Amino acid sequence: MVDSSKPLQRFRTWVLRIEDIRIGIFLLSFVLIVLVFASAYIFLTPFGHGISRNFAPLTDDKIRNGIYLSLVTVSSLGYGDVYPIGISKFIASLEVLVGILFTGILIARVASRRLSYHASRLYSEQTQRGLDQIRSNFLEIEDLIFDLLYDSTTIQDVPRAGSRHRDADLDLMEFRSKFRLVVKLTHSKSREMFDTMTHGIDHSDYFRSAPAKGFESVGNAVDKAFYSLSQLLLSMPLEFKVRLLSPTARQKLSKSIVLQKQICTLVRDHLEDQESLQVFEQIQEHCQHVKDSFWQVPDVPDPDQLPWSGNDPQSQDGGDPVSI
Repeated sequence: MVDSSKPLQRFRTWVLRIEDIRIGIFLLSFVLIVLVFASAYIFLTPFGHGISRNFAPLTDDKIRNGIYLSLVTVSSLGYGDVYPIGISKFIASLEVLVGILFTGILIARVASRRLSYHASRLYSEQTQRGLDQIRSNFLEIEDLIFDLLYDSTTIQDVPRAGSRHRDADLDLMEFRSKFRLVVKLTHSKSREMFDTMTHGIDHSDYFRSAPAKGFESVGNAVDKAFYSLSQLLLSMPLEFKVRLLSPTARQKLSKSIVLQKQICTLVRDHLEDQESLQVFEQIQEHCQHVKDSFWQVPDVPDPDQLPWSGNDPQSQDGGDPVSI
């Protein structure tokens, strides 16, 4: 069975290559076409197969008339004051086809430059909106972590006796619910960020479609969120941490760290702005701090706190290990 997609793919590749050619190259090619066909007419005129006027081969001023005939032929004007005879009729027919094709490509190229400009502006605005949304997501996560930092000091200071003990347990349950939300959001927004960047890289020049400051602001928001998360985990006493860091929470945090490290690799490979690169290097450091903060084995072994296999957490459903 013939694969019809291959010719279409070749044509699309050819069109894209044409769009990459500069206008100056097109104009130079046009001049060369005119001169090549003019040379053919001039060469064949003495043999009676070149340029004619009044039904007789031209005998004088062949160079000027040859260039003139080539110009009016390639542009499909054909005034009729001079015209090809003999073999030059076939050459002129070929030149007309070349001229039509070339003129169409040239007009399309000029028009596509305008369209490409507007398309690039639209894509740039879309990319910037996406970056703003990513930044907003991680600023929201940072705000939630700040609330947890305040709540953690309050819960730890409550004496556990009588009714106050019951209130403290309720506060702890609420704190655990908020902490799970932070872990869930950190993982889901890191996944969205990674998917957005990889899709942009695969389908366009993603890191050049928006100002470098946009990526820097996103990096700062992500960096602050992971820095705050590391501070939250470090501030928790061991007993408190054991009760919060379930295997699911550790797994999601591990995946978030992996995603952020992969994002940092993408940025390092495609972005040239040094300030933005420094910000994403800090993200890697703070991701490592988060890992060090929650991946501590307590003095008294606890099933929820020990690694599944060495230093690589695995999913509870038997999935592949999450490499950090």
